[in-house]
Amino acid sequence: MLLGLVLLPGWAGADVFTVGAGGSHASIQSAINAALALNGGNHEIRIRQGVYFERPVVTLPLGTIELSGGWHPGFAQRTVDPANTQLVALAAGRALEAVLSGSSRLTVSGMSITGGFLEDATGAGVGLLAQQTASAEFLDVRVALNQVRLTGGSGTNAGVGFFAALVENARLTIERAHFEENNVTADSQPAHGAVYLSLRFGSRVDLRDSVFARNRVAPGGANRTLALQAYALNARLGIEGNRFEDNVDATSQQTVVDLQVHGNSEIAFERNRLSDNGQALQLRAVVSDVQSVPMRIVGNLITGGGTGLVVAGAGATPPRVGWNTITGHSGFGIGPSSFIHWHNNIIVRNGTDAAPTPPFPDTNLTDIDPGFVAYSRGDHRLRSGSLGHDAGTPIIGWAAPTIDLDGVPRASGLEVDIGAFEHDEDRLLFAGFED
Repeated sequence: MLLGLVLLPGWAGADVFTVGAGGSHASIQSAINAALALNGGNHEIRIRQGVYFERPVVTLPLGTIELSGGWHPGFAQRTVDPANTQLVALAAGRALEAVLSGSSRLTVSGMSITGGFLEDATGAGVGLLAQQTASAEFLDVRVALNQVRLTGGSGTNAGVGFFAALVENARLTIERAHFEENNVTADSQPAHGAVYLSLRFGSRVDLRDSVFARNRVAPGGANRTLALQAYALNARLGIEGNRFEDNVDATSQQTVVDLQVHGNSEIAFERNRLSDNGQALQLRAVVSDVQSVPMRIVGNLITGGGTGLVVAGAGATPPRVGWNTITGHSGFGIGPSSFIHWHNNIIVRNGTDAAPTPPFPDTNLTDIDPGFVAYSRGDHRLRSGSLGHDAGTPIIGWAAPTIDLDGVPRASGLEVDIGAFEHDEDRLLFAGFED
């Protein structure tokens, strides 16, 4: 997360506001108000390293605003580490709220967003509404220690730490973020994740290279998501290169990642790691309509939960599930699934490896040791002589991944390997890990 000291010249033609000791404004909100008063244009708000006890609100109908933390005295250099600039709500409400419309753009980078608290509501850390062609970016941020309490009435929660609703071609990019220790306390009401993404009617979300850890929902009741829930209707969603780990709950009624796919949406869940999430269901995908581009669940490592993957739907386009490694679950590797196309997966060492309909195809590797480098140490790469090496089956209409979960180019041998990792002899010998 720490990216080091950088020199940034700022946006060309941007008005620059500075916040903190020696700056033009004492608070983040006063700098935002000054930028909004200019009615458009590009505005950069540089926030000096420190702790800010406030709850900013951005309502942006046009123009651009960049909120960037980590600035050193003089505001010419910054260290992009969210720990150095903290926005703390002190449990007084939502920590950061943004409403974007038109072609406006908001960028938030290099800060921690913590201490939000709400009852029977959504987004205690961040609440974002974007419509029309508006866009938002959250880069190198930490969203942590936010809480929602459900009191037993009609309230529900969607996104304890981060809630985003996008419509009408809006766009959201989240990169290198940490979502940690965002918690829901409740009795029996549904509770939908540390992060909730609702994207509809041409909107797009890209979630990349981020970490979801130690997010929790209080025990009791079903229909609860620990880390991420997304609802897509005629939209595009890409989830790639993320880690979902140690999001633990007391019961098996929880889901770590829950994807709800409707209309002609395009969804890709690729090269993610889901590990050590207690007895929860790691990944659920529910697809309800026909997609011109089938959903892709490709190149993921799913290990150490109650059940690895469940796919559900009726009368819809079956998702393509390929080149995943699914192992170490007390229940199913792939649980009962009403429809699925799945090839070139390693599904081993689960309570029951697979129970989908239609039956298990022989392009997958199951019920046999595939030859991991060091399974007991959590190293699921393929060792020399592995049954998965060069064993991938070309599937008509499927595009094999070009890199594996570690970023290693695929097809280093005769064929793409089965599972999430491509065997690389030189890399294993250099690292000294192969048994």
